[in-house]
Amino acid sequence: KVKRIKEAKKLDSILFIYSQADTWTTPEMGRRFQQNCPVPSEFWELENAQHASIMKSEHREEYMQKILAYFDQASQS
Repeated sequence: KVKRIKEAKKLDSILFIYSQADTWTTPEMGRRFQQNCPVPSEFWELENAQHASIMKSEHREEYMQKILAYFDQASQS
């Protein structure tokens, strides 16, 4: 539910990761969350990774780099 994202106000930031191939949680859903997010956020969309299986997809390395860069940036803030 979009209303619940407003509870994230105690976080410094959020990285939203969605895949076009995910039919359970679609990128459109993620964009709605981001639009209602009370903290700075970043939206990253992949082409083809199934729900919760990005580490088993062709995007594995890119995902690891993205996560590490996000946490590196967050730790410097």
